[in-house]
Amino acid sequence: MAAFGRNFRTSELFYFLVFSSSLTSGYLKIPDIFKLLNGIENCDVQIVHNSRNNFLLHLDHSYFIPTTINTFDKINRNLSRSINIFSGHIAPCHLSFLVISDTAWDNNSSSSNSSNSTEIMLKLIKLAHKRHLRFKDYSLNETVWMSGTERLFVTMVTQRSKPEMVTRLHQFPTFSYDGVVENLGIIFTQKEQAELCVLKGGQVPGMEMQCNLILPLDERRGNFLISFKTLQTRPDHWILNDLVHTDIMTMDISVCTDFSGISSSEINPFDRKGSHSIHLHIALSVVKSDNATLKYGACGSIFSATLHFEPAQRNWKPSTKLVTTGYTGFQFLTCYSEKQISFEFYISPFESTVWYPLLAGGISIILALSLYIKFGTTQKKVSFSPVLFVLRTLLEEPCPFHKSLEREQFFRIAIAGWILVAFILTNCYTGLMITGLNAPLAGKVHKTFQDLVCNSEQGIHSAALAWYQETFDRHYYHEFNRDTDQFKNPYLSRHCFSLLSPLIGWDSTRPKYLFSQFLHEEVMHAANFTAKLPRQTKLVFKLFHPMHAHQPKRSILLESETSSQRRIEAEVMSCGKVAFVTRSDTLEAEFNFLSRKYPSIPLQRGEEVFEPVPSGWIFRHAGVSKVPKGYTTLVERGIYARLEREVLARKFVTRRAVGYVVGVKGTKGALTMDGAIITLFILCGIISGIAAICWLIECKNIVLRNLRMLRFFKKRKVQDNLIISCKVKNVTEEIVPKT
Repeated sequence: MAAFGRNFRTSELFYFLVFSSSLTSGYLKIPDIFKLLNGIENCDVQIVHNSRNNFLLHLDHSYFIPTTINTFDKINRNLSRSINIFSGHIAPCHLSFLVISDTAWDNNSSSSNSSNSTEIMLKLIKLAHKRHLRFKDYSLNETVWMSGTERLFVTMVTQRSKPEMVTRLHQFPTFSYDGVVENLGIIFTQKEQAELCVLKGGQVPGMEMQCNLILPLDERRGNFLISFKTLQTRPDHWILNDLVHTDIMTMDISVCTDFSGISSSEINPFDRKGSHSIHLHIALSVVKSDNATLKYGACGSIFSATLHFEPAQRNWKPSTKLVTTGYTGFQFLTCYSEKQISFEFYISPFESTVWYPLLAGGISIILALSLYIKFGTTQKKVSFSPVLFVLRTLLEEPCPFHKSLEREQFFRIAIAGWILVAFILTNCYTGLMITGLNAPLAGKVHKTFQDLVCNSEQGIHSAALAWYQETFDRHYYHEFNRDTDQFKNPYLSRHCFSLLSPLIGWDSTRPKYLFSQFLHEEVMHAANFTAKLPRQTKLVFKLFHPMHAHQPKRSILLESETSSQRRIEAEVMSCGKVAFVTRSDTLEAEFNFLSRKYPSIPLQRGEEVFEPVPSGWIFRHAGVSKVPKGYTTLVERGIYARLEREVLARKFVTRRAVGYVVGVKGTKGALTMDGAIITLFILCGIISGIAAICWLIECKNIVLRNLRMLRFFKKRKVQDNLIISCKVKNVTEEIVPKT
């Protein structure tokens, strides 16, 4: 939809805003207006009026321009009209005549309808200077509007004098609202003559507008379009709106700073140890080539031409020109890896789609054979265990059968199918396990942001999110705690990833981190959702969950970006469960720096670019200036990308690594068995215990008989010992008296 909107903006759009003061005999007349259409072809004409009277047009027989007449007598119930881009006709140019009475324009009217007339006037003006593209966003209830003013020409036709008209314009904030009218013209009519005045680029409507006669017609001046463009002027100064995402040194925005004294030739963008700004060098080179000056701070009005870099070009305003330098999203890096082999290693050869049918098949065979032996066979007291049979076949052990069962047809068919399945799956499993054991045991690789979500997190916990959202907002409005160290998160879990990102500033005592700020804004935006949440939005909620830490463990009040960067670096390179999240266009340089400074620590880089959006320079109120075109030329020729690499390189020239990081040992890329071999003994012990229990159950009669025999022999032995002892005693008694 955004691409469609930008293509639509390239078509010519002309709006004539006509204020007619001739209301005679119940008819509205527009004298000589259609003479302005001479020489303009392939356009649509729209006439909008708010009168309940008849509307009279006297058209020449040669007039073939498609014309539409709309009435706005119920303007209060219909705030604005828009074209349906799926069924509307898009012409190369669009002429819109807005015919309203003087009472709607007269803000000094003493009538009781004065305020209502002013409201109608403002609504009609808004309609006249906007060309809407309307679409429905999946997440919002309200309609979202897209409009462009790059080729939108608003022309007001009036019989008032120039000073009076300029004064009236200043009374209505619509024309100054974010500078939505980029190309503004006024036609002053006097009898048979008409003078066109065009607003100077980057300035408020005033007496210094460029003017020229357009009626009576003169072929030497060309048609109305040519006359309008001839009178347009370029802005004589540009203002830098924001310095946050540039390498320009922060300055006081309340003071006007003029860069006219700095020459772009004084800045060497390839001197990586230099202190001059590369972005300032680019801006000065382009702006001065258009004979304009560059400023920053409180230097102009809302009509002034402005430029700034935006890392996420989402909110496109009407009078905006975009120069996209690339697409950027969020990526992460981490050196965390699993420290031991989990049970997942033993079930990884097969997917769940294989394990579940195998388990179901084994249970079915056990039940079928057990029921058949108990009810289906004529043989009684058959010594056969279906459970041991299934386990033996899976473990590739022979299983003897009773001869009477071998003659049963059902039994042969049942065990034949199971043995075939078990033989194939057992050999496949053994082959895959041997291959995995012979190869180095690679640690778990985290590729996507979904891999960073807590394993224990099932869905979205609304209670925790509500608490975190409220706490985040109270921090934002400076009402929670004056000291950030007092921020206690009861939901924080050491088993979840800490999602750390660069510090981008402070709001009073609250630190602002890049990724957490982005997640907060997305959650605030998603609060308006009424439809089913898309999967990507659910992932945003999970990443914003307070179980994940979003700032370093120990925050210092109002610490510098360098200090915060070193704290984050130390925490990330400790190889705990920590991920560093930043913009994808800077992650490459960060990854190379850390890999060079910590060669013994293997780093993983996420493959997913989360929420990619276009990034680049935004220009407002550019008019006919060539400054946006200059930036476009630098981007298309690859010059801008080369200079951006220098901007990133400068950030790491003077940066020093933290050095020794506590808790980090020399690690290898492969996962070792150290400390995890006990898992094998645990599995063997569990299997042996289960086998012993099964053996006791299946052989209970033999065990009981042997126990009885043991007790019998033990009792018999005791009795024999007693008999022997008695005999010995008797013999000794007989011998002693004789002696």
